[in-house]
Amino acid sequence: MQSFPAIRLAGHHVIFRTAIMQAFTVDKLRNQLDDILDMAEVEEVLIARDSGENLMLVTEAGWRALQETAHLLATSLNEERLQQSLQQLRAEHLSRHETK
Repeated sequence: MQSFPAIRLAGHHVIFRTAIMQAFTVDKLRNQLDDILDMAEVEEVLIARDSGENLMLVTEAGWRALQETAHLLATSLNEERLQQSLQQLRAEHLSRHETK
């Protein structure tokens, strides 16, 4: 297993990060396709290629979530609004726990 950095969009948005991601060569993919596809249902799988860019195997739901996140963070105004909403939710969550 190999550790990979966060994947970024537009140079500064972290889209997703997995601490440890499985990586396989194309030959291993050919030989263990069923097992690797099963693994890709649980976590992202990197296919390392000798020529050309590496490829990722992700579930359709994971891909759609990434696309939605990219869309939501596409403008600085959207990003700012989302950050404000997250800060508000965190503050409300903390205040609820402090009153218990």
